[in-house]
Amino acid sequence: MRTCNKCDETKPLTSFRKDKRIKSGYNCKCKACFKIDEAAYYQANRAEKIAKRAIYRENNLDKISEAGSKYYIANKVKIREYQSEYGRENRHIFNAKGMKRYAAKLNASPSWVTKEEHEAIKELYKEAQEKGMHVDHIVPLQGKNVCGLHVLANLQLLSPTDNLSKSNKF
Repeated sequence: MRTCNKCDETKPLTSFRKDKRIKSGYNCKCKACFKIDEAAYYQANRAEKIAKRAIYRENNLDKISEAGSKYYIANKVKIREYQSEYGRENRHIFNAKGMKRYAAKLNASPSWVTKEEHEAIKELYKEAQEKGMHVDHIVPLQGKNVCGLHVLANLQLLSPTDNLSKSNKF
């Protein structure tokens, strides 16, 4: 048993963080008080913490990316199970996203596009499927500043990696 220096409650040692620097081997504040202090410190220094994290990320992007890749490889099954479960539980979210994309595509298909061009677009999608590639809109259908059209001139074939890394950027 140990008494917390902050809340003055006597608690079991499991309620305290281990600390080699202290003779007893445990911190003088209980975990609950420590958590409150850490949250207060973070709120007081939030902007500085965010700036430092951004700088670290910028300087260590390769290291962070590699760690993420290693984690994914080591936990692929677990991650896929989670994603699958999340997808089942949140089907409505995916349906809404899909319908939003479908509506944007319909709105981005101008009336002046000929039947021949529609056929050429279908052929491009077929070619992409045969080659294992993605059909990408050069100017995104749902961009922040500009919205492209669903026409042949705005479509290109990209490898899946290139297309997914491109995201919705223009």
